[in-house]
Amino acid sequence: MKHSQYSSTSIIPYLSFLFGGVLIIAAIAAGFLISLVDQKSPFREPRAAVNADLLFLQEVEKNSGISQVIEIVENRFSDSKNSFFYSIESPEKEIITGNLGDWEWGDTEIIRGNVLIVEIPHNSVSMPTQSTRFFTDHYDVLIKSHTFPDGHVIHVGRNIDDLAAASWIASTFGKTVIVILVVILLYILFLSIYIVTGVHRLSETANNILKTGDLSLRVRQDSSWDDLGKLATTWNYLLDKIQALLIQSREASNNIAHDLRTPLTRLIVDLDQVEPPTLKTELLNEANSLLSMINGLLRIVEIETDVKKSAFNFVSLEDILKDVISFYRPLAEEKEISISSDIMQTQISGDRDLLFQAFMNIVDNAIKFSPQRSNVSITINEIGHFINVTVEDEGPGIHVTEQDKVFDRFYRCEESRNTKGYGLGLSLVSVIAELHSANIALENKKKGLIFKFCFPTQ
Repeated sequence: MKHSQYSSTSIIPYLSFLFGGVLIIAAIAAGFLISLVDQKSPFREPRAAVNADLLFLQEVEKNSGISQVIEIVENRFSDSKNSFFYSIESPEKEIITGNLGDWEWGDTEIIRGNVLIVEIPHNSVSMPTQSTRFFTDHYDVLIKSHTFPDGHVIHVGRNIDDLAAASWIASTFGKTVIVILVVILLYILFLSIYIVTGVHRLSETANNILKTGDLSLRVRQDSSWDDLGKLATTWNYLLDKIQALLIQSREASNNIAHDLRTPLTRLIVDLDQVEPPTLKTELLNEANSLLSMINGLLRIVEIETDVKKSAFNFVSLEDILKDVISFYRPLAEEKEISISSDIMQTQISGDRDLLFQAFMNIVDNAIKFSPQRSNVSITINEIGHFINVTVEDEGPGIHVTEQDKVFDRFYRCEESRNTKGYGLGLSLVSVIAELHSANIALENKKKGLIFKFCFPTQ
């Protein structure tokens, strides 16, 4: 396929999505950790201990009365290693015994089964318990209350200072991790969008150059401090160099062709005086052939340098192809080659003279390489947003490895070495196709070659 459209893909969005997915999973895991902390799973053991102790005291009260409960409680909180809090109130709400005095039920949180976590000031406890934290003025206590049948109320609590501190640290750490992950995720998304935008500019510029052949296009630069900005600078510098070299090459080819055309023209005039006539005819044929090559080269340079499309207008492909068929029918009849056509009325924006010349070269090749008593078929069809012009012959075709090379200047296939020409015909067709934003496709069939022009309608 010649003049195919190129597209670029970047791995950066996929990497950003991959890293973003990993961070999202990590954030979910951190959120799950926080949910565990919020569910107070770390307090399962002290809650069970409080419930068990309260059930034991209820059983004691049921069997031995409240006086036995009071005795057991007093023995417990007098132990220096005690980590429990007790308070027994009379039916009149007066404290009978316990290491808890009066305190306000301030910052209270229910965790499960009417078990509370409360903050009890140090000065509300008559005898300190274990695990007193520094730099605080309260105990964190997991507490549960029970009212006996006779109206007495007992509060049983467990010191959970260490667990509360660990819970706070875990919760704070989890929230901090989530914040950090969100910041990293946003940073990666910003960075990936920035990088993808910069890379897209490079690929878009390359695509536009390939589509239009306009080497004056450059990559827009937003910065020069980062690698993308430096890459854009290098890219533009490289385009400057390539454009300068192509201009020099075209100018050199143009100058050489101009310089050769004048003396060749004079030589053709002088050859009229050469004798004998057979030698004159031979020399004139060679000189005219060289002059045709030079004119073809100049024509290619002229088309390549004139990108303004000043002669473009709506033209009928049907009328152009009919003129080409009429022009080549006598030559085809000499070789007993029939030209069949199935062409519909279609219009495109283009240069009629250039399109006529391109189709002439294609039909000329089809007749030149087709054997006697064969057929050349020309068709036009419209598929979607494209108009296809197809020329099929019954010649030897072009080997797959040479199908792209035949559009290079002065390149000739092995099959065409013994025929007249300098390898400029298809180069001219290629330049005209690029000027009209058309694709060219070559395809070998069982017998012959299919040459297809594909013109966009929009």
